[in-house]
Amino acid sequence: MNERNKAKEFEKGFSYGKGVIPTPGDWISYFWDTHRNKIMKSLENPLDRADSILFVGVGSGDILPSLNLGGKTVFGIDLNLRFLVRAAGCCHAVAADSAMLPFKNNYFDMVVCNMVLHHVVGQGGLENTIAECSRVLRRGGRLLAFEPNLFHPSGMALTLLNRFHLYHRIGGGSDYEYPLSPLRLRKICRLHFKRVELKAITFSHPRFPVFIQKLFFRLDARLRNIYPLSFSFMTEAVK
Repeated sequence: MNERNKAKEFEKGFSYGKGVIPTPGDWISYFWDTHRNKIMKSLENPLDRADSILFVGVGSGDILPSLNLGGKTVFGIDLNLRFLVRAAGCCHAVAADSAMLPFKNNYFDMVVCNMVLHHVVGQGGLENTIAECSRVLRRGGRLLAFEPNLFHPSGMALTLLNRFHLYHRIGGGSDYEYPLSPLRLRKICRLHFKRVELKAITFSHPRFPVFIQKLFFRLDARLRNIYPLSFSFMTEAVK
């Protein structure tokens, strides 16, 4: 079995673990709750203009239960069937590979990839996934992707760990996730979209004490254009 197929098989049965890095749970919870709220805020205006939405790598539902999606058609795809069973409560859940989306051309107003493309990289399908997201979007439709940054120190450390597939044991995440270069993602998106914009989501980190996290979160809005150095970044691409 080649490395790409190993990655897909791993992700099909993947579940998060605790890892061995000692970090207080309230630090991690505070970070990801705040990070999630930032993403939901970024989605508010695009969602208002969209009637049909696809969540790529929806997992067990992701942020869908917290969004105002009344009257909208929402699909979610994932490789992991255990996650999808739970996602079925908040969207039309479909078992599918993001590099081969089972939808017609020009079907959706909006596609969302929330912290998922860095898993797709390990499966060798990033370019195909972006092309497929564009294919299923209508003219004027939007792709919004939220990803960890390769150029942040934590992104570099994760990339190094997963050269040896150690992250699940050490940090609890997937052994086949690789933070993305925002410059590479922008280059790929420009092949399929008319307009591509990037900005930082946050410069904070889940292993910082909460008082330090709060400081970074207050500074994020001022620093959003310095996305190459952020912990996570947002890409908005318009077809």
